[in-house]
Amino acid sequence: MAGTCPVAVDRDDLAEDLGDQVRNALGPDADCVEAVEILTETPCAELPPRALKRLGASPEHKNVLLKVVLRHLDRTLTDHEANLLRDRIYAAVHQGSTHQWATIS
Repeated sequence: MAGTCPVAVDRDDLAEDLGDQVRNALGPDADCVEAVEILTETPCAELPPRALKRLGASPEHKNVLLKVVLRHLDRTLTDHEANLLRDRIYAAVHQGSTHQWATIS
């Protein structure tokens, strides 16, 4: 199951840094992560005010469209399970002050 999510991250974060953050956030579930990829990135200083507000980002951040591929080794993840994993990843990676959750906990 693959998904993308716009997130505000430190302007110096690299794909490898975000991959480490994703795997650390999932702990024992990290084996479900097949790939972490930055599809696009834009310095937040270049974003329009509406986008900054939606992300809760500051000019010190950059906006990345992060693609995470989740695949359990032994079975198919349900949508609910994948959304819970997505929210854990999002909570660990997104540094903006506003959030867009996939699930209601």
